[in-house]
This record gives sequence, C-alpha cells and structure tokens, in this order.
Amino acid sequence: GTVYATYAFGGLKVGAQKGVVNTEGTGETNYENDYLGVSYAVSDNLSISYNTIDSRESKEGSDVEQDFDSISLSYTSGGMTIGVLDADCGNCSYTSARDQSARSIQMTIAF
Repeated sequence: GTVYATYAFGGLKVGAQKGVVNTEGTGETNYENDYLGVSYAVSDNLSISYNTIDSRESKEGSDVEQDFDSISLSYTSGGMTIGVLDADCGNCSYTSARDQSARSIQMTIAF
C-alpha cells in the first residue's frame, strides 16, 4: 500500500510518500519506504530540488536500511536546459556497507 501528500505554495513544492510492500515466495520479505521531496523554483529559469528515500528491507533474521539522497539544479534558457545532479546511496541494493555516489551534468536542446 502507498499513501502520499503534496503541497505547493508559490515556487515551493513539497511531497511525502509512505509505502509498504510484502512479498512472499521462498521466504517473506517486507519493504517499508519513506520518500520526501522538496523543490523550489527560484525563477522561471532556475529551480533546485532535494529528495530523500529511506527504505528498510526485512527478511527472516535480517534488517537492512537503504538511504538515498539527491540534490539537483536546473537552468533553462529558451530551448536549452542545463542540469546538475549529485546523489548518494548508503547500503545500496540492501547490501550493508555498499555505498555509492553519482554526479552528472546534462545539457538538452530542443529544436
């Protein structure tokens, strides 16, 4: 099941979501997920956003919490958009001590 809420006021947007998934098969696995996102339109051309996800995988005898954080910046001028992203993940793929990070710069042009 999933429940979520969003709120917008001017250039500020906030969203939160809670999800629970139960899978069965050779063993029962439960996932509890919490999402939070905030974005702000600084101007018509510039926006910034922050997202965080906390997810817990519970199996018989083990619990692993995965966390993911990202921040992004986007600038648009005419048909061109430049975006910058920085993301970090802890206990990725529900594997203890598996940490990863990514950074990217992207440019798109519309004709």
